[in-house]
Amino acid sequence: MEDNSQARFRSTRHAKYWCAYYLVWIPKHRRDILVGEVAEYTKEIINKIINELDCENLAVNVMPDHVHVFVLCPPRLAPAYVVKYLK
Repeated sequence: MEDNSQARFRSTRHAKYWCAYYLVWIPKHRRDILVGEVAEYTKEIINKIINELDCENLAVNVMPDHVHVFVLCPPRLAPAYVVKYLK
């Protein structure tokens, strides 16, 4: 069963939307560098950036060799812009 808070449409003055982006990226050469304090710091920074963009964090998962981010953004933000800002 879906959580109603995540399934509801968001709205702006002129549109109703639900623009969710699932992003995955890896460090150079896919090395296991995202562990311990580095992983916690990475997750903290990603959450701050998501809030700066006025987006909603649906999920952030930092693995040792890659990062998963599932974020809900207003339609005025292109996916390429969100990825560029997060990186």
